[in-house]
Amino acid sequence: MSRVVVVHGIHAAEGQSNVWRLKPYLELQGHSVEVFEYGYTTAFMAYWRNPGVARRLAETHGDAECDYVCHSNGAAVLYLAMSDYGLKAGRASLINPALDSWRLLPGAQYMDIYYNAYDAVVGLAGLLPGNVWGRMGADGWTGPADPTITNIDCANTPFKPRLSGHLDFFTPGKLDVWGRFLAKRHGSTPCNHAF
Repeated sequence: MSRVVVVHGIHAAEGQSNVWRLKPYLELQGHSVEVFEYGYTTAFMAYWRNPGVARRLAETHGDAECDYVCHSNGAAVLYLAMSDYGLKAGRASLINPALDSWRLLPGAQYMDIYYNAYDAVVGLAGLLPGNVWGRMGADGWTGPADPTITNIDCANTPFKPRLSGHLDFFTPGKLDVWGRFLAKRHGSTPCNHAF
């Protein structure tokens, strides 16, 4: 299986971010998991710190092919690490990414976007000028059709529980279903189909 690096969003204390809760699901599928942390950060702090955090991510993981799972601002950090520092990835799963919905991760072979229209937080993220934040967590990928990108509309899936909001993926009960789903996709042959 693969080495998976998970990257948290803002307002997450060291060792207490939601992405830690994905670790057992990924390990159950045989993945080696590492949580990349960059400390408690507010939106204002992230605006200034993201380039340095992205550089550190690229420096510490640029020597190995990894998969990534990122929540919210973690997707912006991964994007900057790829676009500015050449970081590469197999599959990148972005959970409610605070990233412009048209941005392609330049170093990823495959992207899974977990989004729902009820994510109001990412709409606010794009209000600050001069950054990569945007509405991908609410709108999914809106760029041209690409067989390497799978949009997963978590509010309109053929299975339940459906998700609503920026953090609902991590809600107890829902996380068990979605965590298993995400972990299995990391071990599967990449595919692009509607959800």
